Amino acid sequence: MSSDELERWEREVGGGALTDDLVARVRSHPRFGDALHNSVDRAIAHVAADPLLHRNFRDLGHVMLASLALHLDATGGLTHRRLRELSAGSGALSSGRATALLLHLQVIGYVTAAPGHRNGSTRLYVPTGRMKDAYRRRLLIDLESIAMIEPELCRLTENFDDAAFRAYMAAMGEFLRTLGPRYHPDLKEFDALANRHSGVLAIYMLVQAAWRSGPFPQPGEARISASAMAARLDVSRMHVQRLLRAAEAAGFIRRTGSESVMVTPLLCDRLSLWAALLFTLNGAIAWRALKRLRGRNETQETAGAYAESRAVQ
Repeated sequence: MSSDELERWEREVGGGALTDDLVARVRSHPRFGDALHNSVDRAIAHVAADPLLHRNFRDLGHVMLASLALHLDATGGLTHRRLRELSAGSGALSSGRATALLLHLQVIGYVTAAPGHRNGSTRLYVPTGRMKDAYRRRLLIDLESIAMIEPELCRLTENFDDAAFRAYMAAMGEFLRTLGPRYHPDLKEFDALANRHSGVLAIYMLVQAAWRSGPFPQPGEARISASAMAARLDVSRMHVQRLLRAAEAAGFIRRTGSESVMVTPLLCDRLSLWAALLFTLNGAIAWRALKRLRGRNETQETAGAYAESRAVQ
């Protein structure tokens, strides 16, 4: 692939014309399996590396809403009203849950009220360095995986500083507002499982345990202890059992023993499809962020050159 291909990702994804051809091209890339395996392996390890992030954002809806908060901060400021309106408009979560999450973000030290508030004025909130660092590190896992398919993105991942992070979050919100809620007909059962608390990580653990060597993911037997998985995910054993029953009902696993399951080809196929959609979306956002940064740098260079010319005069 090349920068031309990434521009095509941005054009198709951003225009709402995501095609089966694009998804098929990504899935057929020689390094797609390696990139997906990298995301899975590092995401599981990240649970222990940042337990606060995992503990407070167990489902995709809350992750997305917190991302919208970061987008607002990067594009004019985070306020209660803007978060409610954007979350409702994007379909990520209800405005009521947006209110609750904003309060929770303050409780855990991820957001703080900006100083200097005056009575009667809109209160501005600011994501803390702790929140930005946590999201930046987690986001890099997937972006560096995508860069294994498209090395052009290394221009972003190798210098993912605050300016690059803000450019990415600004572009991310633009995409979500344009696209709204999106669903793939083949992912109905997969999304239902992934959207549960720790659902994505449970899927990751299943396919990781089943993989032995070669292309990833692969069907096979996975030695799974519900108690061990619960401890690793910091959830109850009962919750893990419910996740496993849902996965079995969807045809993603078959029970083969008290602590073993067979991961089916269906789960491998659906995870691959889901990851390809995720990669194309994040890749398109990252490419737009790079264009933002390039435009900003060109503007700064032009302003600098103008200032120098004025000084000479």
